[in-house]
Amino acid sequence: FNRGEDVHEAILFLQKEHETILSGLHTQIEDLQKAKCDELTFETHSKAHSVKRRRHFAKESVRVAKRRH
Repeated sequence: FNRGEDVHEAILFLQKEHETILSGLHTQIEDLQKAKCDELTFETHSKAHSVKRRRHFAKESVRVAKRRH
């Protein structure tokens, strides 16, 4: 056994493992960012829809009130 070759092989192995782990972490980060973006987009659309509904009901209430007078 050549100690220098063993160390070199160990370093190469660790570099590959490090690269694999970093790649996996980057993928997870991208997935989490996309999920958060999707969640915020849904929340924004839901709030906009809610505002439109409240505005519609307010207009209807005013219209009904005007008819009564």
